[in-house]
Amino acid sequence: MGLLDSIGYGSGNGLLDFLRGNTLNQQYDSGLPSDQAQYQPQQQFMQTGAPVPQQPPPVIQAQPIQASQQPPQSPPQDTPGFGDRLLGGLQGFAAPSAGGLMGHLAGGIAGLSGQGNLTAKALLAKGIDPVAVQAAVANPELMKTLVTQAYGPQTVQSLGQGYIADKNGKITRAYTPEQNDSFSIVQKGEDAMGNKTYVKLNKATGEETPLAGTSSDTPTGIGDINKSGQEYLATLPKAQAAIVQGMIDGTIAPPSSFALSKKSWQTMLAAAKTVDPTFDANNWATRHKISTDMGASGNSSMGGILANGKSAFAHLSDLSGSMADLGNASHDYPGGGAVAATQNYLGNKVLAGSDTRAKIKAINDNLGHYGQESTKFYSGTGGGVEERMNALKVMNPETTSSAEMAAYLSKEKSLMTDRLKQKEAQIRDTMGEDYLKRHPIFTPDLQQTLDTIDANVAKLNGSKPTTQAPDRSAIEAEMRRRGLIK
Repeated sequence: MGLLDSIGYGSGNGLLDFLRGNTLNQQYDSGLPSDQAQYQPQQQFMQTGAPVPQQPPPVIQAQPIQASQQPPQSPPQDTPGFGDRLLGGLQGFAAPSAGGLMGHLAGGIAGLSGQGNLTAKALLAKGIDPVAVQAAVANPELMKTLVTQAYGPQTVQSLGQGYIADKNGKITRAYTPEQNDSFSIVQKGEDAMGNKTYVKLNKATGEETPLAGTSSDTPTGIGDINKSGQEYLATLPKAQAAIVQGMIDGTIAPPSSFALSKKSWQTMLAAAKTVDPTFDANNWATRHKISTDMGASGNSSMGGILANGKSAFAHLSDLSGSMADLGNASHDYPGGGAVAATQNYLGNKVLAGSDTRAKIKAINDNLGHYGQESTKFYSGTGGGVEERMNALKVMNPETTSSAEMAAYLSKEKSLMTDRLKQKEAQIRDTMGEDYLKRHPIFTPDLQQTLDTIDANVAKLNGSKPTTQAPDRSAIEAEMRRRGLIK
């Protein structure tokens, strides 16, 4: 007895028993007699247990085989051993029949289940490998896997151009794209800002169609290069126009030298120079610095100086109005100044009524405010008590004549105007004339303030001052009117 024969041989559970039983369970209802004849001796052996003489495999001749022909019998041999029995069983399992190898496998599966394994048959119908199906009959997990493979979700992967691959890697074409094979997307070049441009190329005709959002014929510059100044700026796209204006006004800081060398920034530099010929990469940083300084509010900053100057002009205007409202006397003849001072002192101090005292107070208040703001404007520091008191010492409204007040106002106005023009020139040298046209220092409001000062100065000068001394009777009449004499 061979080694495999001893494994469960007596009980019919050995490997050879399984192969023999599997062979006997096949139903061969068709085929050649020679095919069936070779199984008869082995069937006898399986049924009786007696040794059956071994016979050589039939030799098939070239001519047709008749149904009545029988293969020649071999002489009796000794009892078959393990190798003989294994060879015989495998020959029976592999012998051709009406169904071929597929029939054997299907028959084997049906034999294992008695009435036939419906799941196995369904899997075979789905094209699953028969060997895998037969192995799965005794392996529930493998059977579950095969069922999922055959009947589970059939996910596919798109490979492009209508081709798909299923989960087993099988590639098929689900649809034929409509002329897509004739087109491709190619880079055409770069626009003025350095952005790449693309077109849709018809490979069959060579036709190029710009893609949405790009242009294949963008000019080397942006905007209408036939214009200049603000007219040219108006032809730029809004986003680029805002950047160019920010560069010119210094509100946008210059980029690094590396970034500035890029095509996009070079294009913006050219556009900015078209708007303002005084602008270039060298003064960009200076413009940004002065623009930042103008936006500051400290007394020493450009923004602070300009603001303090306009505030000082406003206080000087108020001062001129209160001086004109007081109406002090003024005489232009020898000794007229002393007479006017005495006259004004008596009227504004000794014999002053409530109305006159209120006017004097208004002048002193305006003098104090003006002294403080003018000090900040000139020196860049905050004016304090000392500056206010100095202004009061220079101009005493109780004795100063109207002509002296007018001269004081004209001088202060001229000095502050010169200071403001100096700052204006500094801005012009850096930012250009166009900047001052759009951001003037002498605004309409400031100009109106200056006009008010000029009008009050003219009022203080009044009618032309007298050039000769009045007669004694006129002086006495005026003194009596003021109550100085009886």
